Amino acid sequence: MTTCKKCKSKILPKMVSAGKSTAYFCPFCGASQSRFGFKELYILFNALLLLWFAAFFNHHIGAGNVTWSPMMQKLAFLVLGSIVSFIFTFYKVSKKQKGHWKLYNSLSFVVMVLSIALSASQVWGL
Repeated sequence: MTTCKKCKSKILPKMVSAGKSTAYFCPFCGASQSRFGFKELYILFNALLLLWFAAFFNHHIGAGNVTWSPMMQKLAFLVLGSIVSFIFTFYKVSKKQKGHWKLYNSLSFVVMVLSIALSASQVWGL
């Protein structure tokens, strides 16, 4: 359920065009709402980044380019920790709980990107 940006009333989804898609129209002011916003783009970007990370290391582990030094092990734990914090913060968002989830989410994103960059530079020998 979403709220109208104009009149702040609750909007329920309405089936349109023979049930193929769902539109969100405010019953009071008639404004249409888009459900694909910044949060959805952020989730999509993170999912693509994680898929790239998994494919990158799958390829390089299979090719024998990865040496599991203590630094690489720490970076792997950092990536796993940031993934867990992403799941935790998105769970908090879905339950609409108050808190500093945006701060936690942005910090975990920065940690994940930096650890991916460091581990990729270790694999490539940079």
